[in-house]
Amino acid sequence: MPEWMKLENNSCPICLKEVKIGTGRIKCGHAFCSHCINSWAAQATYCPLCKKQFTYISEELDGIPIEKIKVKPKVFEESEDYEEPSFCYECKCSDNEDHLLICDECDINYCHTYCAGLDKVPENNWLCKYCSKEIEDLFGDEFKNKP
Repeated sequence: MPEWMKLENNSCPICLKEVKIGTGRIKCGHAFCSHCINSWAAQATYCPLCKKQFTYISEELDGIPIEKIKVKPKVFEESEDYEEPSFCYECKCSDNEDHLLICDECDINYCHTYCAGLDKVPENNWLCKYCSKEIEDLFGDEFKNKP
C-alpha cells in the first residue's frame, strides 16, 4: 500500500480516534473508520478531506479489501441561513477564524496561518497543500507555496 494511502497515526480524519476494527476507503484513496465514513455517506457522498465525489466504500481489514458497498449519490442542500463552519485541514479546529486562509485555487480547503507555517495572511495567492502538490506535480518546484 502506498504511503499516502495509509491513515496518519492510524487515526480517522473524521473522529480523530484510532481505527481499531475496519477501514472504509473511498475512490480518492482517503481512508476512515468504517462507521464514520458510512455515517458520512448517509448525509453526503463527497470526501470530507478533498471533496471528490464517491459512489462506493471499500471496506478493508488490515489493508485488504473485503467488501465494496455502493452508496447512492447525495448532494448537501444548504438553507439560506445555514453557514457551515470552516475547519483547518491541519489541526481540524474551527477556532481563530481571523487566521483561517482559504485556498485560492479550489476555494474549499482552509488552514490557519500558523498551521501553514505563516506569520500573517499572505499578500499574494495562497494554495492548500493538496492544490500546491497538484501544481508542483504538473509544473515543478517553481510553483511551490513558500511561507
